[in-house]
Amino acid sequence: MTADAYEIVRFRPEHREGVLAALASLWRYGPGLCEEFFQWRHVENPCAAGVLGVVALHRGAPVGFRGYMAGRFRADDGAEVGVLYPCDTVVAPEHRNQGLSVRMGRLASEFGQAGYRFFINLTAGRNSRPGYLSLGFEPLGKRVLWQRHGRNPFLWAVNAWSKRDDRAAAPAARRRIRFGRFGDILVADAPRPADMAAVIAVEQSDGAALRIRQDAAFFAWRYRNPVRQYAFYFRMEGDAACAYAVLEVSPDGRSGAIVDYGEAREGALRSVLDRVCGSGDFLALTAQGFGVDARLGKILGELGFRPVHTTKTLLRRGTVDALAPTVLFRPVASRFEEQDFRVGALDLRNPAHWRLKPVCSDGA
Repeated sequence: MTADAYEIVRFRPEHREGVLAALASLWRYGPGLCEEFFQWRHVENPCAAGVLGVVALHRGAPVGFRGYMAGRFRADDGAEVGVLYPCDTVVAPEHRNQGLSVRMGRLASEFGQAGYRFFINLTAGRNSRPGYLSLGFEPLGKRVLWQRHGRNPFLWAVNAWSKRDDRAAAPAARRRIRFGRFGDILVADAPRPADMAAVIAVEQSDGAALRIRQDAAFFAWRYRNPVRQYAFYFRMEGDAACAYAVLEVSPDGRSGAIVDYGEAREGALRSVLDRVCGSGDFLALTAQGFGVDARLGKILGELGFRPVHTTKTLLRRGTVDALAPTVLFRPVASRFEEQDFRVGALDLRNPAHWRLKPVCSDGA
């Protein structure tokens, strides 16, 4: 094959069947669930007006796809910013090594015309990272895993085994969790979008930064993810919540990952996480470091969480930056200048000017 044997285009509805066929090698959920997942992620997303994807065509048929999950962030002055999370990149085996992934990534800069300003990749691995760097992405910080009692090798093993790709176990994942009301803590198997949005609306700011926009429509959509399971922990005052934490539940139910949280009253989040840690619902508990702000970090430290997933602790030698998993970032514009990195007074190359949560990620 030669480069001119392919056409790189924006996704159109007539590409859907071919794109789903290509994604079947990436999403091993079966045809029905793949269709449902695509519909949820790329069509129903309230932050997008349609599928944000790029397709590689060979003789008119899709042989590659790059999808982008949309999000909205808000600055303290009310300015809103569109953000895209690169995800779902696939090229059919017989068409690989033609540079199609990078070519599709370059065309994605056209999404800037729809108001999206930044790409953030929270899930890039060692194999995909070089391609993103060639597209102009820059490291925004290391991805570090916090784990409760994380120096216990048994808990490392539980966490790793629990997150294996075992879809057969998924329906039973939440059987370990005790749902119901426990004093002022409610443990639920479904979100409370209005309550959660109300908590976020009155949260105290901890400095100037971009924060993910989490309104009721976002919560109602985000936790309908058909291939993930969640448990919802609320601190209640009467019939209304004043704090919450969301745990993604591993396929076998033994491991939980904190993906979202908020509090409307100081100290309420601590009581929620006390329940999470003390209930015995999970054997292993984790949190992604890019979603741990100063407030959450203090609470997690008191509850026995430690940042343990670093090259130093894994390799028992000096830090090897080339191996460190990172958050990657760049403006959407194909050519960018100094002002493209800024929103008002915020310089988005500075990690302190973002308030990311794991729920921002396409992988949560």
